[in-house]
Amino acid sequence: MTLAARLALAIGVPLVALVALAGVGSLLLRTEEWTHSRIEKAARQIAVLERLLADANRMALDTLLAPDPEAARAALAEAELDAMQDLGVLDQLTEEEIAFVSDDERDEEARERERPAALRAGIRRMTASLGRIAELRRSGAGTAEAGAPLAELEGARRNFRGLVEEALTDEAGEVETARAGRAALRDRLAWIALALVVAAVVAASALGLSIARRAGRSFRQQRAAVSRMGDGHLDTRVSPVPEDEAGVVSRAVNGMAESLERAALRQHEEQRRLAGILERRSAELELSNARLREVDATRRRFLGDIGHALKTPLAVARGTVENARTGLERQGRGTAPLDAALDAIDEVAGRVSELLTLARAEDGRLCRVLEPVELYDFLDNRLASLRALPGSERVRFRYAGDEPVVVRADRRELQRACDALLENALDHAGPDAPVDVVLEADGPEARIAVRDGGRGIPEPLLERVFERDVSGRGGTGIGLSMARGLVLGLGGTLTIGSGRAGGTEVLIRLPRVGEETEESAA
Repeated sequence: MTLAARLALAIGVPLVALVALAGVGSLLLRTEEWTHSRIEKAARQIAVLERLLADANRMALDTLLAPDPEAARAALAEAELDAMQDLGVLDQLTEEEIAFVSDDERDEEARERERPAALRAGIRRMTASLGRIAELRRSGAGTAEAGAPLAELEGARRNFRGLVEEALTDEAGEVETARAGRAALRDRLAWIALALVVAAVVAASALGLSIARRAGRSFRQQRAAVSRMGDGHLDTRVSPVPEDEAGVVSRAVNGMAESLERAALRQHEEQRRLAGILERRSAELELSNARLREVDATRRRFLGDIGHALKTPLAVARGTVENARTGLERQGRGTAPLDAALDAIDEVAGRVSELLTLARAEDGRLCRVLEPVELYDFLDNRLASLRALPGSERVRFRYAGDEPVVVRADRRELQRACDALLENALDHAGPDAPVDVVLEADGPEARIAVRDGGRGIPEPLLERVFERDVSGRGGTGIGLSMARGLVLGLGGTLTIGSGRAGGTEVLIRLPRVGEETEESAA
């Protein structure tokens, strides 16, 4: 049996039980309605019978005790009319009851059709006896003459009362029988409903347990297979495969495993192919790197050679120009062209010196003399010595602290790095924009910030501004690269970015040393 059939059966059994319970409830409701109608009809007959008995007693009392014989006769006639009307109602109720009962009970109820006739005859006998008594009262007869009519009245009254009491007993018995039948039917239907519920619960539980056990077994197999596939065993398959809905999932798991296995084989082949390509590319890249290193070494040697080669010719040229200038000055002639030539030679000599310093920093050939340097005095003295530079009056130096800020550095290299940053800031700050040099002490770190109010460096060039021959604002690109190399050689960092109020901010960070270190170094 498939899982769908089991599920349908598990659902169908409770549904059938519910339908049966609904039928039982409907039968119980109809029985309740029938029993209620039967009891109501019997109660109406009992009410009519009790009213007949009361009318008969009233009729006898009015006839015997009324002070006026004529009024007694009128009351007798009226009571007789009421009794006959009640008997008519009893006839109708009897016919309704006979028509209402089942065929088995109809034969037993047929004798009740004779009851109204017998009661009517009893009423007539009582009325006749009471009429004779009323006539005797009207004629003024004595008590001796009324003895026989009174005895006849007593017999008729007892006979009528017996008929009424028999009818009342019969109807009361029918009421009790109906109630007892209703209670018995309720009990039977309750047991039937309980049996249906128990049977439905047992059947549904058995089917549900069977479904759960079978599905659980299949799901455990599927979970174990998927777990093994997750561990890399892609040859795992679910077996056996049941012929039901769980089997559909098992076949899907097996299909997935086959697809994964094929994909893993393809991936392995692709990895082998890519590994070969990567190995070839790595070899090519290593060869390219070796060539680049060779080119870079050649470039550094070339820069060093150029620096050394140009150093002497520049010194000779400067000496020659100075001698010529001295001669012209002694003759009282103008020296402006030679002054310009000296400035140009000095600028070229500075560039050459920067190239030599940069090449030595990159090669690690700089000879450093590390010593404690108090930065406030160092910067103050250095800025004072740079007052001869054009625009140096725009340079502002600030330090908000009151403790000495000491670092361990090569004074000459630190001086060259700061000079390069100041010259760069003065060149690009604009003719009227100030240049701020700010010294800060932040715990174990000393910071020197050089901020200018120029147009700043474009964002795309900020990451490449320290590369040689890359300038963010139209220079040669050597100064910042050289300054960064010097600061890194001193164990610090140099960063560049946009200033808080625009322009450019270059920040040097150097590790501080304490007073004890400074004294021991001294």
